[in-house]
Amino acid sequence: MKKLLLPFVLLCAFITSAQEFKNYGTPLNSGDKNFTAPMFNSLNQISEYRKGYLNDRKIDGSPYIIEAFTPSEIVGIQHTFNMRYNAYADEIEVEKSANEIYALKKESEFNTILINRGAYKLRLVNYWGTSKKESNGYLVEIASGNEITLFRRDKIELLPGKEAMTSFEITTQPKLIRMKARYFIGIKNNPIIAFPENKKQLINSFPNFKDQITNFIKSNDLDFDNETDLSKIALFLGTL
Repeated sequence: MKKLLLPFVLLCAFITSAQEFKNYGTPLNSGDKNFTAPMFNSLNQISEYRKGYLNDRKIDGSPYIIEAFTPSEIVGIQHTFNMRYNAYADEIEVEKSANEIYALKKESEFNTILINRGAYKLRLVNYWGTSKKESNGYLVEIASGNEITLFRRDKIELLPGKEAMTSFEITTQPKLIRMKARYFIGIKNNPIIAFPENKKQLINSFPNFKDQITNFIKSNDLDFDNETDLSKIALFLGTL
């Protein structure tokens, strides 16, 4: 692992200190008038989007990867919540009742969320994309081992639509669409950065291990468009 870190040029060290979880009592207790603090905010979706409408125009599509609320956990908090992930607003939504939905605060002590009893594991992290810009948000943890973690970013974006200005044009509705998955890798306590998109980029990131990487990908017939294969590649890097 120490040899692996040398050729892999990272942006800066990112180390988070462990925190002791507080005793929050029973959040979402209907008898507690202050149940939203300190864990939850009023739902804070992106300003131009409100409940399926954009500037009073109905929006096609959904901001959710999974529409339904499911029993979920915040690691370190001894309660089960009904949650879902809003991939457009990048928020964890928490259901108190059918008409009362809140957003989990983006704070480091609530940084691991197990949606649908862990079937969908989200981590609140700082990460760097290909634009060299740091972001803070939720990534899906795909695989972890040998001090390597592979993440996927699930993102939904809004296409604003267009009003027809002439009879030759067609009015298009605003639409929420799921973007192509992007993958990120974290090595030990170093920054989480974009995972290489092909073998050439991977070898350029680990030039000292060109032969090992080439042989591993070839002998296992691995495809960078296959998430299971990406997990195998990421975990293999932890053995170098």
